[in-house]
Amino acid sequence: MLPCLMRSPLQAWLARPDCDAHHGPASRWAPAVDVLETPASYIVFAELPGLAPDEFAVEASATAITLSGRRRTREAQCDSYLRLERSEGEFSRTLEFAEPVLPGHVTATYADGLLRLELPKAGRHGPRKLEIG
Repeated sequence: MLPCLMRSPLQAWLARPDCDAHHGPASRWAPAVDVLETPASYIVFAELPGLAPDEFAVEASATAITLSGRRRTREAQCDSYLRLERSEGEFSRTLEFAEPVLPGHVTATYADGLLRLELPKAGRHGPRKLEIG
């Protein structure tokens, strides 16, 4: 008969199948986003804490915007972490819009870990009634 193994709370947490000692919860990190729609544009706010502007990229098309990059959280390569919850690695998020946007007119600002994108809508396509004056 095998002896009963006593586990500390930390050992029990590390033994969970959805966690490991080096990566914490077994899920990929992706930035949280909020999307606001106005009559003239879509405004996207993305949380990118700890990232420098050269660590992510934004690509815009007429129907979607993609935010991608890589987040690194470890200050040093070390095996002495007791718990890691800040996920690291590559990420990519694509947001599709109901109305086309003008990719050449997208504006971006980034401060304090918050990215703000404004995507002007392309407007209505199709027949337009003209007023003759």
